[in-house]
Amino acid sequence: LDQRASEGDSRAQFELGQKLLKEGQTDAAKGWLEKALNQGVKEAREPLVGLIVQSAKEAFGKFDNPKAIEIYNQAFVLEPDSFEVIYGLSRALDSRGQDLLSEEKRGADEDVIRASLKQAEKLKDKYPQKGETWVMMAITTGNLAKFLGGKEKVKIGSKVEEYCKKAIETDPSQGMAYAVLATYYVA
Repeated sequence: LDQRASEGDSRAQFELGQKLLKEGQTDAAKGWLEKALNQGVKEAREPLVGLIVQSAKEAFGKFDNPKAIEIYNQAFVLEPDSFEVIYGLSRALDSRGQDLLSEEKRGADEDVIRASLKQAEKLKDKYPQKGETWVMMAITTGNLAKFLGGKEKVKIGSKVEEYCKKAIETDPSQGMAYAVLATYYVA
């Protein structure tokens, strides 16, 4: 199998990638799956995207938001309609925007929050049945309010409330929706 994969047999590359993935050798598996996909083995896409998303989640978990965004963008190229990819990218962008806000990097912070909202809106269009979609809409919309004036903040506040209620209606187990809604009511 190794020899056939090394000689360019795309099916062998895919099978070797799958084998290495099962053995926990994720870096090697990723390389073979990429080669197989580049040679037209469409079945390589799903496990490859899974590995990329896992790497992005690890970066996000380490608060390395720029790295998480970079990796999620790689997955986005392969699976632009994936809930997990769009959601992860929106979260990482929102967190990066918050980082920039705390670093007082004016302009860049708002741009990144707007990019996060754009991804959340994709979720709303493609996955309105998921509670996480509405939580992400509430969070990114609420964070955008930090850059707006009085009347616009009031309009956004009502949107945050609406999105939280929609998240709870869609999936009552969405704890973050309750937390964001409580914050909205206290503020």
